[in-house]
Amino acid sequence: MEIMHDNPTDDPTEWQRPGDLSELLGISERSLRQWAKDGKAEKSRLPGGSVYYRIPEGMEAAGTPEAAVPEVGKVLALVETMTANYEERLEQLRDRITSEAVAAAEARVLADVAVRDLEAARGVNVVAQEELAQLRANLARERARADMMERAASLPWWAWGKRRQLQTALVTGLLEG
Repeated sequence: MEIMHDNPTDDPTEWQRPGDLSELLGISERSLRQWAKDGKAEKSRLPGGSVYYRIPEGMEAAGTPEAAVPEVGKVLALVETMTANYEERLEQLRDRITSEAVAAAEARVLADVAVRDLEAARGVNVVAQEELAQLRANLARERARADMMERAASLPWWAWGKRRQLQTALVTGLLEG
């Protein structure tokens, strides 16, 4: 029986714990289990339940991280493509933020105008209410004078002296008011 290592080694052809071998190869433990199913790695279980993996000697070049890395040119092209995509997305986000900022500024201006107009309308309403109150007061005074004139006109002939006093008081009040 070959030696199973509980400590990590740099040789993927030696039996190792799944975490150590997957870290050495730069893959996940799940990928290592899949490799064992696909025949790219060997799996062994001890009677105590411990599991160990190794890469067979003929396949070790395919299982190393160096073999998994694509050519440098492909990596650079991929990085350039990703960078261009991110720059494009960043520019779109900047445009969106700018347009949303402009829309927010326009909304603030419209809100300010609406508040100003509302305050002006309230001011006009107050002035209109004051004018209406003044007109009502004038109307009440005119009704009172008309009532007095009617009463004076309806006095009998023997109260003409009183009528003259009332009319004089009304004319004097009109001149003063």
